[in-house]
Amino acid sequence: MTAGGGGTRPAAGVADRASASAYRRRPVGAGMVSESRPEPTVAVIDAIPPSTLESLLPRPPVPQPPPNLVERPRLFELLDQAGEHPLTIVSAPAGWGKTTLLAAWVRAGRAPGPVAWMTAEAARSGEFWEQFAAALSTVEPFARRADSRAAIIDEIGTALEAPGPIVVVVVDDAHEVTDAQVWTELEAVLGRASSRLRLVLGCRADPALPLYRWRMRGAVTEVRGPQLAFSLGETGQLLAAHGVRLAEPALVSLHAMTEGWAAGLRLAALALADHPDPDSLVPEFAVHDRALGEYLMGEVLGKLPGDVREVLLVTSILEQVRPELAQALTGRPDCDRILASLEQANLLAVHGTGSRGWYRCHPLFGLMLYNEVRQRRPEQLPELHRRAAEWYFAHDLPADAIRHALAAGEWAQAVAVVDASWHELVPGARVRTLKEIVPAPPQQVQHDPRLALAFAAERLDASDPRATEAFLHLVDRSAYAGADESTRDRLRPIVTAFRVAEAHLSGDQELVLTTAPLLLQEEVPLSEGDSHQVRALALTAMGGARLSQGDLQAAEPPLEEGLVHARRSGVAQVQIASLRQLAALSAMRGRLNLAVRYAKEAVSLADQHGLTQGADLVWTLLVLADVCYQQNRLRPAVYYLERAVNSGGLVEPGMVASAAIVRSRLQAANGDVAGAAGELSAVRRQLIDCQISGLLWHWLTLAEAELHVQAGEPAAAKRLLGVPPPEPLSLWYTLVQAKVHLAERRPSPAASAVVAHLEPGGVSLLWTIEANLTYARAMRALGDRTKAGRSVEQALRLADEEGIRRPFLEGGHAVRELLTTYVPAGSSYRGLADDLAGDLAQGAARHNTAASRLPEPLTERELTVLRYLQSMLSAAEIASMLCVSVNTVKTHMKSIYRKLGAGRRREVIQRARELNLL
Repeated sequence: MTAGGGGTRPAAGVADRASASAYRRRPVGAGMVSESRPEPTVAVIDAIPPSTLESLLPRPPVPQPPPNLVERPRLFELLDQAGEHPLTIVSAPAGWGKTTLLAAWVRAGRAPGPVAWMTAEAARSGEFWEQFAAALSTVEPFARRADSRAAIIDEIGTALEAPGPIVVVVVDDAHEVTDAQVWTELEAVLGRASSRLRLVLGCRADPALPLYRWRMRGAVTEVRGPQLAFSLGETGQLLAAHGVRLAEPALVSLHAMTEGWAAGLRLAALALADHPDPDSLVPEFAVHDRALGEYLMGEVLGKLPGDVREVLLVTSILEQVRPELAQALTGRPDCDRILASLEQANLLAVHGTGSRGWYRCHPLFGLMLYNEVRQRRPEQLPELHRRAAEWYFAHDLPADAIRHALAAGEWAQAVAVVDASWHELVPGARVRTLKEIVPAPPQQVQHDPRLALAFAAERLDASDPRATEAFLHLVDRSAYAGADESTRDRLRPIVTAFRVAEAHLSGDQELVLTTAPLLLQEEVPLSEGDSHQVRALALTAMGGARLSQGDLQAAEPPLEEGLVHARRSGVAQVQIASLRQLAALSAMRGRLNLAVRYAKEAVSLADQHGLTQGADLVWTLLVLADVCYQQNRLRPAVYYLERAVNSGGLVEPGMVASAAIVRSRLQAANGDVAGAAGELSAVRRQLIDCQISGLLWHWLTLAEAELHVQAGEPAAAKRLLGVPPPEPLSLWYTLVQAKVHLAERRPSPAASAVVAHLEPGGVSLLWTIEANLTYARAMRALGDRTKAGRSVEQALRLADEEGIRRPFLEGGHAVRELLTTYVPAGSSYRGLADDLAGDLAQGAARHNTAASRLPEPLTERELTVLRYLQSMLSAAEIASMLCVSVNTVKTHMKSIYRKLGAGRRREVIQRARELNLL
């Protein structure tokens, strides 16, 4: 809905209060008001003396939206609850678009009644109530006789207790109200007038209200940073509105860098807009964009108390922090209070998940803080890094200990960590933030194999296989040149384990399968705990390699045995690595409930131990997102997908591909099938030159082909069905072919293709269900009701236990006919069939209602072209997708523009969304 709320410079449009002030000086435009809704009644009252009020009225009703506004209907839907609850809070740090969202919501006519808008200042109680009464009186006339504060408050309460329509008061910048008495009085008024008054607060920190009481009564709506954050799709829309289009990897990187922060995205869009190669500029944006640094330092850091600023600067060397770690760095005993206050105040510091009290800064803010320390206090950095390394090592976090020991130049300390904890450094890898703190290696790394191993461990943790291999080569060369035999014996298992991890990072699964078994043969004395860890490493690596190759049957035993040893070792990282691969294996087989159990255990461990930026966690979240999609739990699916994207970014091409598949499926589930196919096609083209496994490439291609079939474009799907994929995807390939046959009205070859796959026992339960539904559709077309009914009931039986729903819902009208007609009344699955048929009917009704609101409805082909227009493909690219000429597409586009009454592509998309056509 909103592209950003603020900046100290109005032209940049990135500071909530400054923007609102600038907007009030502009002429009023149509803004976001729908053609079907009247302009709302609004008063804008700033913090001004009542005596000058009349000379300043009338004023623009609300701040105008910034240029290049991105519509986000999901946020409107959240704010619409303001009509149901007396209190609504929109709370987030600077630049998250609070003012813009509230203003656009009001201008769109979504408020449940007339609106009074006031921008708060740090006024005393009496001044605040003068402003409040003046604002309210313009939409709720009452006899103003009182002069004292208490009498004014009583008059307001009395007026709103009288019968009448709902009145909405928006108090923007509510965090400026620091007089605690105001909040006590405001709560009392809201309690008296809760049947009519709707109070909407926009603030950077939560107001001094007992929110727990309002929550317990279910009387408050809360919109916070996670909801205000731009999703990945919305990030792409914002950039497109500025004329910037990034390749998928660059888009994902920028989104992860900003974590959906509106102000950061807007500044990035402005910086990238005129660059000839915007993709190449993305990695440099955070480091070199001066406007971003000025905004963060001035709008955020400069407004903090000195003690808070000091703690933030000192702890900026860290990715995330706990109170006791902050105390170790600063020597302050009150770090828990300071960190808790930062979290409570929303000052870009958020509490980490789990029960151990981790906090972290927004990555852009953290980078700016760290650069500030490097420039102003470089002499402090070695000591800070040394203290951090000691704390991490004492608390069993060896990867962080090595990183900070190397940053401090404490070579002996880094070597000691490798010697003591090497088996904990191998499983998993983390997605790094923007800060690189480790210096170039010293010359002695050429001759010291243990120091070379420390640098290899740091690069391994950073998911850098080339540098890892380079340091391991130094280990080999220096160890065998000058080390004695006992030293070489101690180094051998470490080097072997690191080579297994490096091979896994490189995608060389055969090398993993050759190297990992050596860990099981190493004749090095190990404690029982260390033995479990090493066996878990080897078995998990072997199972993971088989899984990457698609050999699910061979992957399962070592992964399950590896998890047993991982649990016995008690090391969280190796358990997460085992659990995420078992979750992926279970999901591929259609054992969705088991996949959820494995995945949630992995997420819980990551949260508890602060391992929230691990690559294993990202993969786990992607599995959870896809499983939730298959179970038609779309909101959790979106949550897990966004969390995966925001966990440091999708740094591997495989992650980008997997996330794109889930995102396209969710887009299709929301009704935009053709647009989803177009988006996935664009991602596939962007990844052609990236290092991606053959199996995942086939997965990406088949997912796109399936979307084309679902969109009614069998010709586009057939073009993608070239060389058949290897196992385990061959059945999926057969299913897509069969669906193409059905779309071409050739039921006989469709039935022949799937008839051998109707019983469970194949690769995936999901595909067995799909085979039964496809066969039932083919038999219905061929007139065999008995076989059609038997297959649809078989599909329901198989889907019931695992909660599988999407194969039915993707089938549209044809599957609805099967569910309503071919499942006997006495069937055990009649209730499930009715539920699914009801969901299908609801989807069809929404589409028909939207289309009927047009004076001249769009044709099916025009609807298809409309969905492709949303994907920002050119007319030529759309024509290629649809196997028609460019002139045909342009003709359809002209017709769409005419029917929707729009002159530009962006206006067409906006109008189509208003009509729920997209």
